Amino acid sequence: ISPALYDDFVLYTKYSSAAYQPFCARPVGRVLVRAFEIGHTQGFIAWDPARLEIVVVFRGTFSLKDAITDAKFLLVPFELPGIVELVHVHRGFLGAYQNVGDQVVGIVSKELKEYPKFRVVVTGSHSLGGAIASLAAPSIKVALPDAVVKLYTFGGSQFILCQPRAGNAELARYVERMVGEENIHRDAFSF
Repeated sequence: ISPALYDDFVLYTKYSSAAYQPFCARPVGRVLVRAFEIGHTQGFIAWDPARLEIVVVFRGTFSLKDAITDAKFLLVPFELPGIVELVHVHRGFLGAYQNVGDQVVGIVSKELKEYPKFRVVVTGSHSLGGAIASLAAPSIKVALPDAVVKLYTFGGSQFILCQPRAGNAELARYVERMVGEENIHRDAFSF
């Protein structure tokens, strides 16, 4: 990978790590817009004026409740405007995303109105966090079609299940079509 992409992975890994803290007032030294914990879905939205980014971060699997969510792997339909394929997603991951989806899209929309030149970076660490990020990125793009949305997910090689499958092959194609292949980055190694 290029040095620039490597640096991006390091930065967004730090954001993902910050999501495990009970409260992080200045994640990675940036401005916290909002932390959220609804149901068993946790994360935060930060603002990076130097990089012109709004960063949406989802915490990965951490608790027993998270592991139970991971285990709800039956596929169910994913319904968003613009979906013409038979897109099905992991039931647990969809439920976790739906806990916060409207709130996240609303906050990002408000921030982009105030800072229209910013791009949106969606990230999450292993398992649950990466899967929710994979559902959030196209949802944000559907709601805000003019936004530049990038997706970064992680999973360390020390994990047996870095990121369980978030959905079927049609989901992967849908995410690539909505977000753009060039804007999707996945790293399976730790830094």
